[in-house]
Amino acid sequence: MMQVSAMIRLDHWKRLGFAILVMATLATFFWSTSRYPSLDEKAMMSGAIQLEDPLGFEALIPVEPDAPVIERIGISTVNWINTNKKGMTFGWLFGASFLTLLGYFRRRNFKGGFANSVYGMFIGAPLGVCVNCAAPIARGLFQGGSRAETTLSAMIASPTLNVVVLTMAFASRPSSPAARPGWERF
Repeated sequence: MMQVSAMIRLDHWKRLGFAILVMATLATFFWSTSRYPSLDEKAMMSGAIQLEDPLGFEALIPVEPDAPVIERIGISTVNWINTNKKGMTFGWLFGASFLTLLGYFRRRNFKGGFANSVYGMFIGAPLGVCVNCAAPIARGLFQGGSRAETTLSAMIASPTLNVVVLTMAFASRPSSPAARPGWERF
């Protein structure tokens, strides 16, 4: 009986380690090849961003301004899908891996709603994914047993509180006090 229990614990730790390895691999690949290079490119452009499509930065199919409305909507939809395919693939895979990983932990919730919200913030902020990708990840969290406030907080914190977005927000502020009317007294 003792050997069976030890084997089950060992199997549990192997599976947990594999789930963490899958999540780390997915996150590293996505962050290093897509998300952070894209955010860095946007930060370099500062306020001079030129959209090729009403819904995205790049257009697979150019949208003609004099085309019929239905055609423009269809082309913009195709361009939006093309723009988000890598991120949404990551969101679904990462959401599934979150769902798998949460199954290995007993405590996923706190008693108070505020504590659950803060917990969600600490889950979401390091992810650094866009709103589109945060939705399937939040779904995975919720399906895995996380409370609604944890899920919502993670979904909001991920696109707004990640390192690159916060750095861009502070870097875009004017540097001299003369350029910031009303800030002299601070």
